[in-house]
Amino acid sequence: MAASICRIKLREVTNNLEVQQRYSHIPYDFFNIVVGIRFVSSLNRETMLGSFNESVTYCRDTILSDKDGPNILLSLLERTGAPLGYIRTFIIPGILSYARQLHSNPLNFARKLISFEVEVIIKVSVDNFDDEADEPNGNDDGDGDDEDTLNFKPATCLSVQALRRYKWGDDEEQDCLPLKKRRRLREGLNSANKECAICLDEFSEGDEVASMPCTHVFHDGCIIKWLKTNHLCPLCRFQMPT
Repeated sequence: MAASICRIKLREVTNNLEVQQRYSHIPYDFFNIVVGIRFVSSLNRETMLGSFNESVTYCRDTILSDKDGPNILLSLLERTGAPLGYIRTFIIPGILSYARQLHSNPLNFARKLISFEVEVIIKVSVDNFDDEADEPNGNDDGDGDDEDTLNFKPATCLSVQALRRYKWGDDEEQDCLPLKKRRRLREGLNSANKECAICLDEFSEGDEVASMPCTHVFHDGCIIKWLKTNHLCPLCRFQMPT
């Protein structure tokens, strides 16, 4: 299936009373994730070729687990018919990043259930719609500037080259920075839980890492690959030049 991703939109839902009542007696915190994937014609986005819609509820600790969260989402999303390349590279990291953001929001601290919607629009060639899926080509002609809409535009080569790079655990490198920037960097490391939010692996001593202007840190290879198709920081959506 020749395909290109148009948009991923994530939106918190605060009035899902039916689901809240269903899980109110269980002593755990949950995520309710409503997934909607639409396949539209590459010639006319108004022509829908297929869709997948499902509402699932998972224990919050399980989704936030580096080990279990990606595998659970993969088992759900691979049934949608979306290309696996999109699922692994864009959709799962986007969902996990947004879930962590909602979980850490002080307004949600007292909520047993956090609900959010995931809307994905994928353009496909009509002639190849039933063929085997290809890896994503990263094309983007997404529309709209909604706060929770991810439009996939590559960052400029110059902005990627300008990222500050160093080896993980190199305290001398960080100590050379001005105090304000050093404080912001350490706050960024704490918010990322010392793991790369793209590949979800923990940083190891000596890993080549790159720091975004927003101070979030990723494996150098991971963030380079990400910025070739997406100019937004995977964690805070800081916009790189396009």
